[in-house]
Amino acid sequence: KKEYGDKVRVVFKHNPLPFHKQAMPASEAAMCAKEQGKFWEMHDALFNNQRALNRPDLDKYAGELGLNMDRFKDCMSSGKFKAQILADQELAGKVTARGTPNTYINGRKLTGAKPLDEFKTVIDEEIKKAEALAAKTGKSGQALYEEIVKNGKVFEPLEAKVNEFKIDDSPSKGKVDAKIQLVEFSDFQCPFCSRVTKPLMDVKNHYGDDAVVVFKHFPLSFHKEAMPAALASMCANEQGKYWELHDEFFANQKALKPEQIKEYAKKIGLDMGKFDACFDSQKYKDKIQADMAEGRAAGVRGTPTIYINGRKFNSPSGYNLKAFTSVIDKYLLKK
Repeated sequence: KKEYGDKVRVVFKHNPLPFHKQAMPASEAAMCAKEQGKFWEMHDALFNNQRALNRPDLDKYAGELGLNMDRFKDCMSSGKFKAQILADQELAGKVTARGTPNTYINGRKLTGAKPLDEFKTVIDEEIKKAEALAAKTGKSGQALYEEIVKNGKVFEPLEAKVNEFKIDDSPSKGKVDAKIQLVEFSDFQCPFCSRVTKPLMDVKNHYGDDAVVVFKHFPLSFHKEAMPAALASMCANEQGKYWELHDEFFANQKALKPEQIKEYAKKIGLDMGKFDACFDSQKYKDKIQADMAEGRAAGVRGTPTIYINGRKFNSPSGYNLKAFTSVIDKYLLKK
């Protein structure tokens, strides 16, 4: 903004991530400050104090900025800007703004924290295009911006391609014929995968018998213990204790050597004679390779990857109950 002056407009959109517990209240505080003409001042105070964003901290910054504290506290208590923040998050979903920060320059995406030179390269190109279009159409300001982006790409959280997966031989929670089918391709050594189980189970609990969660194996080659863990989990599945071993593995991702795997199997009460015979023979290697082949055919490139009724789910706000239900309700249940 300092570099380009009136040629550039900076717009702030909120995308508080669910695992940052103070991010939503901080966003609300910023909007309550905006109501009193001090959004950017609060913005700076929040970023300068990222480790101190509890409610008393927010009140403190508001006081230091000279806000009317009665109005600020009433605003925070009422949650009056929560709907607007949620709308920003929904917009983030539509333009696949996964994580933060994401910047769009006349619709062109820059992901992550970038140096000024990268911004300048794109901005200079966009200014030239805008000046040419302004000369051609006579438009300026917001009207010119709308003209620039009117033919931009529209993103959807569910990809159009519908994949069919074989699920009757895979571990699952729920009825295989449930009308909401969530298929997860996962890797027991993948740190991000360990965070997906809870939101998936939250979705299952939210929809009850209408939803099923299916686990598919996609052990990545650079995770050396992922394939043995996958094999072991299927041996546990054979004894009706897949999910118990699944949970042990995700709770102990840095300790998945074969001897440690067998300790977890013993801990959950498996018949160790049957388990050892199954595990040592790699009985389910073909099954796991079949899962991987299914995943590659459906476009899986990493883990976790989730499909809702066969369509790949791209969530900009991470995997959380709200991210799932908003898409399922809108696209599948047509609420």
